[in-house]
Amino acid sequence: MKILLLLILFAAVFCIPAQTADIMPGAGYKISALQVEQQSGSDTLSGQMFQTGIIPEASIEFGKGDTDGFGLGLRIGGSQFSFSKQLVELNFTDNGTVQATLAETFDLGSKVSGSYRYAVVPVFYRYELSKNNHLGLKGIVAEVFYGTGNTEISGEIYLTKNCNATSSVSKDYITQVEKVIPLIQSQCEKARLQSNKSSTFQGAQAEIQGEDLTILIRGLSPSFVDDTDGIEKQVRYGELSLIVNIRF
Repeated sequence: MKILLLLILFAAVFCIPAQTADIMPGAGYKISALQVEQQSGSDTLSGQMFQTGIIPEASIEFGKGDTDGFGLGLRIGGSQFSFSKQLVELNFTDNGTVQATLAETFDLGSKVSGSYRYAVVPVFYRYELSKNNHLGLKGIVAEVFYGTGNTEISGEIYLTKNCNATSSVSKDYITQVEKVIPLIQSQCEKARLQSNKSSTFQGAQAEIQGEDLTILIRGLSPSFVDDTDGIEKQVRYGELSLIVNIRF
């Protein structure tokens, strides 16, 4: 798979007409989610983290520029992420029967942080806007992309799904869910993450190009296996961003 991705990237470089690279520093409001799964016997334990915030990022783009219509490009970029809250699904029971399922966000004292770097090939369509438009816009672009990169991650996460503390919560806690926190901390397994792994990057974005600024909405989702402490954990990171870039 890695060899195939590298071949695609090299092919893209040679197929893209020679032109000046667009350097695009910026920042985005990002909705980020992290899911970690680990096998424990016949059960799959998992935990989720959720975070929002404004995070800086930067990229270098080749092949898009002022090209109109369909095109093939190359983008190299990266950003970072940080989580401090877990999204926990609670099953409230009465006499062993699930009465309600609620998803709550808790600060369990667990934290995960990291960064990613990628090189992807965007397949895009660019629509050139009239130069007489009153907003000073140059074009609208829609794309899908695929490529490779590295994701560095470190921290700890509680695996709350299929944990006794969350699978069978007394109905008495339904108005005081904070009481569940010490139960999760004492009964649910905590997974440690510490790796720098190659991963595939895929996603889609739509952007509005101005003279110097670009506003875009992007979704991407790398995934990889973390084997810290000799235990394999499937890690999936997802991000939806509204980004403002300055184009040089």
